[in-house]
Order: sequence, then structure tokens, then C-alpha cells
Amino acid sequence: MIELNTNWEAVARSLGVTVDRMWKAAEIGAVKGMEYFSGRIQKQQMSGRPGLMVRTGNLRRSWNVRRRLEGKDTVVSLGTATKYAAAHQFGMTIKHPGTHNGFGRGIPIPPHNITMPKRLNVIEDFAVSGKRLIISAIARELYMEAGRK
Repeated sequence: MIELNTNWEAVARSLGVTVDRMWKAAEIGAVKGMEYFSGRIQKQQMSGRPGLMVRTGNLRRSWNVRRRLEGKDTVVSLGTATKYAAAHQFGMTIKHPGTHNGFGRGIPIPPHNITMPKRLNVIEDFAVSGKRLIISAIARELYMEAGRK
């Protein structure tokens, strides 16, 4: 049988720290873990083949880790403000209106759809390995905090 003790005071006591110090260490670990994951996806998925070809590096540089409080809970998130990140993550179809001056040479191009394939796997990668990175970083911070007692 596997049991999880959710008596956080007992967990903190077993680590030799206060509950506040334990939660702070866990929060620091969550942020560091998300930063590790961010660096991993930038390196593996946004640095040329395989993955996205890089023209300016704006998408790769735009990823950031944020921490915010929601009531008593700390929420750590990873995101980007670039408008085209979702198109790379989920794929999309663009409706080209057509033109009568295609390529600036007067070539008529009728309206058509351009299908952009999915190129990023951030969500899938998080489900597979991102959570493990975060849990490892939290455990590392808790271990370090317990060593400071």
C-alpha cells in the first residue's frame, strides 16, 4: 500500500523545518523547475531542425516564467506573448484572400487556404517530462532547506 501524509506540519517536522520554510522552498523549486523546462523547450524545439526554423529568435526569447498569488496559493506559469506561438503549438489554416499582383509581377493568385502544421509540442512535453523536472527541482530545494536547519 502507498500512502501520502498530507499533515504538512508532520512533513515539515520530519524535514526539520517550519511549514513556512517548507512552502517557500517548494515555491522556489517550482519556479526553478519551470525555468529548467522553459530552457529545455527553447533548446530542443526552437533552435532549428528538428523543430522550428529560427529567423529572429523572438519566439524563443519571449518565453517567460511568472509567479503570482491566487488567494493563499502560488501559481507558477510559463507562457509567451507572441501572437503566433499558438499557431505553432496547435497548427492553423490561414485563408489567403488572393491577389491580382502575385509576387509583385502581376500574376493572379486565386483565394486559397494555407495549412500551417503543428510545429511545437510544449503542452505534450510538459505532460511527459516538464512535471518531472518541476518535482525534481522542488525536491532539491526541500533537501537543501532541510540541510540548512
